[in-house]
Amino acid sequence: MSKNQEIEAKYLLPPDLYQQLLKTYPLKRSFEQANYYYDTPDFSLRKQHCGLRIRLFSDRAEETLKTPDPRPRQSTYHEVIEINDELDLGQAQQLVQQAGLFMEGQVGHYLQQNFANLLPQLKQFSWSKTQRHLLTGPGDCELTLDKTVYPDGSTDYEL
Repeated sequence: MSKNQEIEAKYLLPPDLYQQLLKTYPLKRSFEQANYYYDTPDFSLRKQHCGLRIRLFSDRAEETLKTPDPRPRQSTYHEVIEINDELDLGQAQQLVQQAGLFMEGQVGHYLQQNFANLLPQLKQFSWSKTQRHLLTGPGDCELTLDKTVYPDGSTDYEL
């Protein structure tokens, strides 16, 4: 379980630039993840700039709630507080199958304290599958390249 500040910039890329970056910079590691997103039917969490998901990896899983940072450090990039609970992979797979959430960790506690009225309405509303590549970029910075496929078959490429 963790709680941290996340500051990130995401850029959509054309597929050819995505492929060019993959060929240009050394690969540190690569992995796949499945993301399952939750909100109310009228997207009450999103309207409050929050996001809730369960993410499955090959060997582990996590439940994450992103909330606005009440004291942002800057205004140029996307900045949130990210609350994560590590989940057993089997348990997370069962939650996803049942469109349920793990309510016993920090994420569940935050939801109960701040969104108790929304809990009965929270539903799994979408998913995505991502192939993530971590690269060593200029000046030894880490670049993250994502290829994400959505339920309608559309694909996006992000840096």
